[in-house]
Amino acid sequence: MKIYLAYFLLWGLVSNHNSVKAAEALAESSASASAHSSSTNDNGAVLDSHSYSWSSSDAKSSSTSEALASALAESTSKTETESLEKTILRHSVGTKSGGGAADAGHGEINPVLQDDHVPEKEAASEVKAEVESGAEKTEAHAQAEAQAEAQAHAQAQAQAEAQAEAQAHAQAQAQAQAQAEAQAHAQAQAEAHAQAQAQAQAQAEAQAEAQAKAQAHAQAQAQAEAQAEAQAHAQAQAQAQAQAEAQAHAQAQAQAQAQAEAQAHAQAQAEAQAQAQAQAKAQAQAQAKAQARAVAAAVAAAVAKARAEMREETISRALAEAKAEARRTLPRRRPRLRQQLPLRSWL
Repeated sequence: MKIYLAYFLLWGLVSNHNSVKAAEALAESSASASAHSSSTNDNGAVLDSHSYSWSSSDAKSSSTSEALASALAESTSKTETESLEKTILRHSVGTKSGGGAADAGHGEINPVLQDDHVPEKEAASEVKAEVESGAEKTEAHAQAEAQAEAQAHAQAQAQAEAQAEAQAHAQAQAQAQAQAEAQAHAQAQAEAHAQAQAQAQAQAEAQAEAQAKAQAHAQAQAQAEAQAEAQAHAQAQAQAQAQAEAQAHAQAQAQAQAQAEAQAHAQAQAEAQAQAQAQAKAQAQAQAKAQARAVAAAVAAAVAKARAEMREETISRALAEAKAEARRTLPRRRPRLRQQLPLRSWL
């Protein structure tokens, strides 16, 4: 009965030990997973889509390390189980045989006592087999849990890496979109600046063209005005010259007519004087008076006409000519008549 109790206690200790080992392994794997995921998230925040690359070798290496750890834990648990079984067997056999067997061989089982307790050996072997099978089941269960935990950890790590890669890709897309928007904004600003410059240049060219047209129009207008003024001046000069020529021609005609009239009158007077020479003295005097009156009238008419049309020199010249003509026309043989009718009195 003690043997069964001992093996039951052994099985409980082994199960508890395996559970503790599995819990420790699970805690370690969870801590490493959380630390790795945090480091992955921290690293994924600064990585971009070009520099970040993930391979399945990381998951393989982590699963391999976990398998090695589980194998080491299994071998350790088996060794500890065997040592515990041996200790319990020694203790139970030694207690039942009376203490001397426990001292023989420094704690080993006495071979004499082993032959006396064959049923107990069979029971012990059965218990051992059951314990081993229970331990194997426990280890298998722990390994399955460890594998499931490893798979969950690998999946969590893969999800974290995929999420980090997606975040990095999203950040890269956001950066690319921001760069594209910045480039588009800069290009729009450059186009607006170029358009403003083109408009300013077009306005400057239009202003320069308008100014040039205004200057050309002003110059043309000034030239036209100057030409019109020159034409008006030339016309005025031509008109003045024509008027002067007309006046000179009229004066010449008047002078010629006056001279002709004077000559004709002088000739008539000469003829009349020649005819009157035969007449009486009274007729000569009357004829002389008539001639003097005619000469005075002609001189007065010439003076009036010269005063109206000619200058002072022309008037003086006409007076001189009239005086000369009068002196030439009057007879020299009659000083009495000359004394009676002086030339100054005629004027």
